[in-house]
Amino acid sequence: MKRKIIVLISWTKLSVLDYVLFSNTVIFCLTGNIKFPNLPATMLALKAATDRLQAAYPNRKKGDDEKVEFKNAKKELNALLHKFAEYVNLVADGNEALILSAGFVPSKSTSTHAGIPDCPGMVKLATVMGGTLIVEVGKVEGAVSYIFLLFLGVDYFIVEVNNNFLTLSPSSIRTILIPDGKLKETVTGLTPGTIVYVQALAQNSAGKSAFGPLSNTIIN
Repeated sequence: MKRKIIVLISWTKLSVLDYVLFSNTVIFCLTGNIKFPNLPATMLALKAATDRLQAAYPNRKKGDDEKVEFKNAKKELNALLHKFAEYVNLVADGNEALILSAGFVPSKSTSTHAGIPDCPGMVKLATVMGGTLIVEVGKVEGAVSYIFLLFLGVDYFIVEVNNNFLTLSPSSIRTILIPDGKLKETVTGLTPGTIVYVQALAQNSAGKSAFGPLSNTIIN
């Protein structure tokens, strides 16, 4: 009998810096993710706990109070991530792609792919009059789903993928994330005349590929 895929409590084995990176990835993937509408806590609460741990880490050896603050910060973030993991398990109900789209790491199953998929190629873009954009990427062997990242405007930033997490630069640049995308997705409600840059990565339970090259177009 095949085991049901669930969220791995993988963050407990990470270094503190990777722990913070993991939590920021979860925040990025769950923010605005319509497949997870009733979150057990706000993104602001999770972000505050993440920032608290990041701030407490370099001060932990300065004194007893700082050491206690570091332990409490780590405990708070761990409790929140457990709540989100339980919620994602409930919603995903064994769906590997949904777990990945929430930024968590799924458990293994008999159908798990052997390795991280290759990086996808350039995203094909097509516009439809009235603010609609169609994004399409070529199939990548072994991929379960794809992440599409859209930058709205003339600027964009580099998103690095490391140890299955996304490293995001602090930025005011408007973005849209499709965390559990199929080969072809449609985005509506965009402002005509806006330049859009788009890139994609492929993912499965083994991890995420690097992002592919940027494509760009102007919304009609």
